[in-house]
This record gives sequence, C-alpha cells and structure tokens, in this order.
Amino acid sequence: MTPRGIVQHDGMWWPSIDTDARPVITADCPGAIKALLPHIPGRDLIVQAGANVGVYPVALADWFQQVITVEPDPLNAECLMRNLAMRDSLGRVTAMQAAFGEEGGFCKPTVVKSTNVGAHRVRFDAGDVAVVRIDELGLKKCDAIWLDIEGAELPALKGAAATIERFSPTICVEDKGLHRAFGIVDGALQAWLADRGYEQVDRQGADKVFRRIP
Repeated sequence: MTPRGIVQHDGMWWPSIDTDARPVITADCPGAIKALLPHIPGRDLIVQAGANVGVYPVALADWFQQVITVEPDPLNAECLMRNLAMRDSLGRVTAMQAAFGEEGGFCKPTVVKSTNVGAHRVRFDAGDVAVVRIDELGLKKCDAIWLDIEGAELPALKGAAATIERFSPTICVEDKGLHRAFGIVDGALQAWLADRGYEQVDRQGADKVFRRIP
C-alpha cells in the first residue's frame, strides 16, 4: 500500500506536496556529479547527504562501489527507501533515516518551505530522529564526503574529523549562507578545513570543493 503524501514522477517516488525541488534536483544532478568526479581519485566509497528521495545516491552508485547516505525527513526517507528498493540492484547504497552531526543524539527535521522538500533543515536541540557521527560508521575507506544539508555541513564534518584525518577524502559542501541559522560564522568551515590542510580547488554554483594539499 502506498502511504498518503507520496507520488511517482518518472519512476521515482516524491512527496506529493513538492513542486520546487524535483525539477531542480533532477536537472542539476548529472552535471554536478560530472563536475565533482575529476576531483576524486578513488571510486570505492563516498559519504553523501542529504539523500532527499535518492536522486544523488542512486546516480553516485553508478560511479562508486559504495554510497553511504542519510535523510532525516520522514516523508523524504520513505521515498528514498522505496526508490532504492526499485533501483539499487547491486546493493551499493546504504541509507538511514538520520542526520549527520558533531555529536550523537537526536534531531528534529523542520520544514522551511513546504513545497520544497530539498530545503528542510534539522534542529539539534529537539526531536527523535537519530544524529550519526560519520566517525561512528567505522569506514575502512573514504574517497569523498559530499554534503548538502542546509547549513549543518560544519557540524557534520566535525563529526568526521577522524575519518578526514585518516583518509584525506575530497570534501564538497554547499555554501550559500545557511550556516548562519546554526550560529556558525562566515568562513568557519573554510578555517576548520584549512587547519587540516585543505584548500578550495573548485566551485560549482553553491558547491565548494576542497582537497588536502600535501
């Protein structure tokens, strides 16, 4: 039985209330991945968030042996799991209803704009959705970390500090000022990465790409 509130478009499940995210995500995904791949030497594992309904994780599974992703919003997560069940025949995508953060615990997904399911944000001071530290995943490899999580990119990276130190993954983050909603000052993410030997090597729209420079 199909839950209320989700519909299919072009073979993928989406929250039925969405009118804004779907056309942008489906149009931008191929070009965004094509632009990022030259900056990632390995193809074993990428950590990606937010998953939304799975457009990016599904596409990344064509390039990487393993994709690990999270999506905190319950309706998005329902669509994500259904889309993976239909498409991830090789089992390359590991998905959780959760959010990445600096500390373990719980968070609350909040709706910024009801018609844009790609713009949901989390609150780390409330809720019952798990917050996962990337360092807790116990990764044996990590070629890249790609985060588009509406301003919470720096907390997620702080929760990946040991992973970053060990594997020197390529890091791509969205940066369009949404970090200010979390009390994070401009330039804090860049300074944190610079302290770990990273420099910005590219920019595609609001996405900034960082590599550790020997």
